[in-house]
Parts: sequence; structure tokens; C-alpha cells
Amino acid sequence: MNIQKIMAFASFVLLGVTTYNVVTHMQMKAAEAEKKKIAAAEARAADPDKAIADSSAASTAPAVPPSAQRSLLSDGLGLMTGINLQIPKAQDYALVRKIPWERRDITMLYRDAGAEASCVLLDPGVELLQPLAKARKGEPSVLGRQPVFTIQLHPSADADQPLANATRGMIEDYLKSHQLTIEAQLYADALERAFVGPAVRAAFVAVADSKKTIPAEPMIQSSIAELRTVGAIWEGDAEFSPGACRTVLLGFRYTRDTAVKEEKGSAEREFELVFLHRLPDSSAADPKIVVFATANGRTEFHLLQPAALTAETQQTVTIQADVRFMDSKMMGMYPEAPVVTRVRHNSMMTISVDLVKAQYEKALVDKPGNGAFSSVLDDLYKQALELSVPEKKESAPVVEEK
Repeated sequence: MNIQKIMAFASFVLLGVTTYNVVTHMQMKAAEAEKKKIAAAEARAADPDKAIADSSAASTAPAVPPSAQRSLLSDGLGLMTGINLQIPKAQDYALVRKIPWERRDITMLYRDAGAEASCVLLDPGVELLQPLAKARKGEPSVLGRQPVFTIQLHPSADADQPLANATRGMIEDYLKSHQLTIEAQLYADALERAFVGPAVRAAFVAVADSKKTIPAEPMIQSSIAELRTVGAIWEGDAEFSPGACRTVLLGFRYTRDTAVKEEKGSAEREFELVFLHRLPDSSAADPKIVVFATANGRTEFHLLQPAALTAETQQTVTIQADVRFMDSKMMGMYPEAPVVTRVRHNSMMTISVDLVKAQYEKALVDKPGNGAFSSVLDDLYKQALELSVPEKKESAPVVEEK
């Protein structure tokens, strides 16, 4: 009983102190406002003409600045989301002087890039596709985001997974009904050359309604963070310029299944390379980015099918991975530690990495300095286009019967 009386008394004291502080603060604000009014009145009395001019300007000025001024890009497009509005500079890129085909080389570059170079999910509710901005003449510009490839996960059908039976079906449905679209951030230099920024973003969307991003489970967030920007391909000694660079290298670290049919599966860490390549006929008005990616422990080289760039076109899945889970939480309710058991690519061309290496070595001799690897990618893309065009066959002449 005594404790209750003490607590009641303490509460009454605190209430009184709070009331006193609020009243004192309001009195001080009122006194300051009164001083400002007196000072303004004295100024008007001292200079009547200036007071009239100030009053006229205030009455004709707009309440808010025009939309072009309020736009983050000042081009009338309004708010652009999901892109860094700070235009990248040369020092924002790590330079890759040699293609890291070997595991030790990509491991070192991947580690040096650090977690800050990891791909980041777009916030929920962001549009998957936004119109690109127009480049400003004579100065660097922000263009916007552009999809480059899409990933979808599938549960591995022939793997033992530590998942509860009650949730296994839901997890399988969840993976099949969602996908990730990787987007490059595009900019333009003063010469109106489009270039890829050092950071990439990922849009997590439902397959049934892929126009806007939705929240992703922690497993998806941790998996996409394994995709990092390693650096810009720049072989020569010339001073680096983002607008002159045409190929940016990403590294993807994942756990690959090494299982054999007779034994229980094990896993090992592996890396793949992803090249975001700007074609030579690309411009700020029409950025053309194609994607090359290695597979199977950097032994295969794929030119991926292009991503859809219009809202009317459904994004085609370009990389499809089957996964099993090595662990789970909450008695099998939440899967953890995904292991890739199989990967399928929707490709325009697939060749051996050894063949690409040979072409690259030749290009280094024929075209010493910067741009040798980009020229190899240009040639491969041209070959893929030629192979995709069906041959025109002359039809036999129709002979009319008499």
C-alpha cells in the first residue's frame, strides 16, 4: 500500500514538471515570434518601397517549384527509383586486367570486392521496368535501370531435403511461382556513351504479376548477395574512363552439388563469371547490353537470351537452377544452405571456355592494349546472330498442269 502511494506521488510530480516545461517552451516561442513581428514592422517603416516589392514578389511566387525542378533528374520524368543518382566516377570501379578463369584468381577478386559490392534487392513495390531518362548533352547523366537476365529456382526432384512434409509443398510452390530479374544501372558520360554502373540490383517478383517487386524470404536475400560486381575489364595501361569501358565483370559464388548416384551428396564452393557487355552500336539513346555467363565451374560459356525491355513482354527465365537444402530451421519449416544440383541456361550460343580463351589470346596479339576481350565478345555476339537467322531456301518453281 505504501509503495502504491509513493508511485502515485512520483507520477504527480513528473506530470507537474512536464506541464511546467511545456508551458515555458510555448511562452518562449511566443516571445520570439513577437520580437520578429516588431522587427519586421520597424523595417517596413524604415523602407516602405522595399516592403511593397517584397509583398508583391511573395504573392506572385508559386507555392512549390515546377515539376522539372522537383524531379531528381530535372528532366520532367519525376521520381526515379532503384538507382543510385550519384554518377559513378573512375575511382568507383575496381579494374580487372586479366580475365579470372582460374578459381584462385576469381576467389581473390571476389574477396577484394567485399560485401559492399553485392547485388541488393529492390524495395517492395518498385516497378520492374521504368522508362530510361534522356541523356543531357555535354554532361554526365543518369539513365536508369535495365533488366539484363532472370533467375528462377526449382526444388531438386532427386535430392533428400531436411524439410518438414507439411511445408515442402509450400516451399516448392513458392520457388516455382517467383523469379529474380537482375538489373544493370545505366549512366551516360559527356559524350553520350552509355555505360554500366558498378552496382547491380535484383527485382524479386511473382511470375503471375511481375510488374512490381514484392518482399523476399531471407533465403532469397542471402542467395542474391552472393552475386558481386568484381570490376571493369580494362586490359591496357591507358587511363580508365567508365564511358570507354564496355564490359563489367560480376562474380557469383554458390554451393555446387558433387553427389554421385551411389553415395549421399556432398557439396563444394564454386564460382561463375557473368559479363555485362555493351555492344559497339550502343548509345545513351539506345543502350544495348548483352550478357555472357560461364557455367559448370567456368568450363562452359553462354550468351544468354536478351531480357524483355517492355512491360507488355513477360520476362523469359534465362538461368534456371535446381536446388536442394542442406539444413533447415524450426523443425524443417525454414530451409537453409541451398545447394545447386543442376543449372539450365536459355542461351543464344554455348561454346567451350577453352575456345574463348584461345580467341582472347589471339585478340591480345592482334589488338594490343585495351579492348581485346570486348572485341572477342563482339565477334561471338555477331556469330550468334548469324546462326539464329534461318537460311533462305529457294522454293521449286511451280509447274502448272495443262
